[in-house]
Amino acid sequence: MAADAVEVASAEENIDVPAEESRCVFYRYVCGDMRPLKLWLEGKPVPVRFLDWCMRGTTQPLFLSHPLGGVLVIIGLMVDSPWMGLCGLTGLFFATLTAVIFSQDKGCVESGGSGFNGLLTGLLLAALSRDPDWHGLTVLPVIVMAIMSTILHSGLSGVLGKAELPALNLAFNLAVLVYTAAAGTQDSSPRLYQAEEQQLLRNQTANQSAADPIDWIRVLQAVPIAIGQCYGCGQAVSGGLISAGVLVSSPVVFYHCVIGAVIGIGTALILGVPLHWVYSGACAYNSVLGTAAVGGVFYVLTIRSHVLSILCGVFCALLWAGMVDVFAMR
Repeated sequence: MAADAVEVASAEENIDVPAEESRCVFYRYVCGDMRPLKLWLEGKPVPVRFLDWCMRGTTQPLFLSHPLGGVLVIIGLMVDSPWMGLCGLTGLFFATLTAVIFSQDKGCVESGGSGFNGLLTGLLLAALSRDPDWHGLTVLPVIVMAIMSTILHSGLSGVLGKAELPALNLAFNLAVLVYTAAAGTQDSSPRLYQAEEQQLLRNQTANQSAADPIDWIRVLQAVPIAIGQCYGCGQAVSGGLISAGVLVSSPVVFYHCVIGAVIGIGTALILGVPLHWVYSGACAYNSVLGTAAVGGVFYVLTIRSHVLSILCGVFCALLWAGMVDVFAMR
C-alpha cells in the first residue's frame, strides 16, 4: 500500500508538468533567464536580489539576462584588465542602485536592464583615461556618469517607448559623449586620449598593413576576441570566457555572435583593412551586435530572420570600414 501511495503521489506531481518541459530541465535552469532562480529569489533580502540584478546586467550588452553567464563575463573582464573590470563593475553597481532608488520599472531593474549602461560607461572611461591604472580619481567620473546613464536611460525609454523603440545603449553613448566633450584632451585631470593617441588596440606592438602575410591562427583567435570587444576586451582568453557566458545564456545568440564575428573579419579581409584591426577583433564587434540583435533577440528565429541577420552583419561591417576611412584610422 505504501508503494502504491508513493506511485500515486509521483503521478500527481507530474500532472502539471508538460512532457517537453520535464525533458528540458537543463535549459530551464541554465539557458534563457534562469527563471527557477528568479522564483527562488522572490521574498529574499534586497542585497541578495541586488546581486542577481547586477549579474544579469553584465550580460545585457549582448541582449541577455543570465546570472551564471554574467559571472563568466566578469571573470573575462578581470582576466583582460582588472582595473577596467573594476571600473565597469563600479559603474554597474551605481547605475543599478540609482534605478532602485528612483523606483524605475521593476522588470527592467530585475533583468539587469537598468545597469548595463553604467557597466559600459565604466569600461570605456577607464579605457580612455590617460592616467595610469588604479588611479583613484578615475573612479569619480565613472560613478557620476554611471548615475547619469541611468537617468538618461529612463528618459530615453519614456520618449522612444511611445514609438515602441528600445533605448538600448543610447544612454551609454550620450553619457560618454558628454563626458569626453567636457573633459577634453588637454593636460588636465581627468585626461583623455586624443583620437590618434587612443590605445584601442592593446597588446599590439606594431601596425600591420593589409600587404603583410595573413596569420590565420590569429584570424581564428579574432573570432572570440571580436565577441569580447563588445566589452572592450582584446585578449583571446577573455573573449573565450565572455563567449562561454553567452553560450550558457543562449546558444542561439552565441551562434549568431559567432556568425557576426566571421562576417566582420571576412569583410575586413576582403576590403583590405589593416591586419591589426582584424587581429584585435575591432573590425567585427559591430557585426556581432547586429547579427545577435536581429537573429537572436528581436525577431523570431526563422530562415528569413536568419538571412536578415546575416545581411545586417555585412552592413555593419561595411559601415565600420567606411567610418575607418572617414576618420582616417587606417
